[in-house]
Amino acid sequence: MFSNFLLISFAIGLAFLFSIREVYYNIVKESTTLYVFIFFIFILIAFRTRGWDVEQYYNIYYSIDINELSLNSWTEPGYLFANYIFRLFDADYFLFNLFFSLILSIFIFYSVKLNSYYFIVSIFFLFLFYFFRGPYGQIRQALSILIFFYSIKYVTYENRSLKKYFIINVFASLFHGVSLMALLVPFFIGIKLNKKRILFSLMLASTILLANCLLFNISDYILLTQDISVLSKIYYYVTNYHANGSYFNPDTARIIFIYVVLLMWPNDKLIIPGTLLHTQIIIFILGAISYSILAFDFRVASRISSFYYLIDIFILSNFIYSINNRSNKLFYFCIFSFIGLIYLIYEIMMMSNSEIKYEWSF
Repeated sequence: MFSNFLLISFAIGLAFLFSIREVYYNIVKESTTLYVFIFFIFILIAFRTRGWDVEQYYNIYYSIDINELSLNSWTEPGYLFANYIFRLFDADYFLFNLFFSLILSIFIFYSVKLNSYYFIVSIFFLFLFYFFRGPYGQIRQALSILIFFYSIKYVTYENRSLKKYFIINVFASLFHGVSLMALLVPFFIGIKLNKKRILFSLMLASTILLANCLLFNISDYILLTQDISVLSKIYYYVTNYHANGSYFNPDTARIIFIYVVLLMWPNDKLIIPGTLLHTQIIIFILGAISYSILAFDFRVASRISSFYYLIDIFILSNFIYSINNRSNKLFYFCIFSFIGLIYLIYEIMMMSNSEIKYEWSF
């Protein structure tokens, strides 16, 4: 455990130093250094001993009956089938975890490579804002999100192939149902963006959140979906588990923070539909609005909307890249890093208490 902590600290510290180097010298799309950090990430995931849902995945693996594969389970069939294949060969859970860690690492590599210019800055922000909740813990949802990030290139106008996009994300849904959220994205890609429209989307999300809080509760409508298998998990959360918290919580604070960043961006960087940056911003806005709609339960809102808004890791990295002045680049990098450090510390605190909180409670 102690050696794992040292490796984590070393990897994050090294990512910070190489990010400074990348920003200072404006080093764009350097794959060699990225390979090194992906190797670090693979080791961290493969040899983790703690993290969200680690014990649960261990129990799922050894609960698989090698004489009969049952897909009638809470866990998605793709993940169960992958477990089953390894169980057929009487493999230890460590080998399965090694395999899954490799898959996660590969998709982290391609997600970073396809969605950013400063590769190590993106890796560093991944460590700060998501790594311990996702690839280090909730690995099924992490895989579905990373596959989605990989597939984004197929909805941009430059590499457009909706057939590939849909096939990839439907496949990803075999590992976590949240991947079906990806199917909505192509319908919004053609929307033009400017600061007024971004501000309007913030006001819309805020209005929905306020209405959800004061005027009506969408959970009453969710109760009508009990016979729809795709929504079975949401139905379960609504009827069996209600996550309490505050409307100003780490998720909403993060969403507001990214909106501030977007409103500081030059207009000409936003108004070209179908470009990578435009697509990333559309996806983030979908995350903000979906969070507001689902905020009747903070756990449901966080788990589902994060599928979209985690794209902010690349938005922050690309914002720094878009700045011409070196001093300003470093200034914003330091600001974003400080905010990310707060999130990292809070995540580690929650992990130590084995409880995800949907409020600021130090």
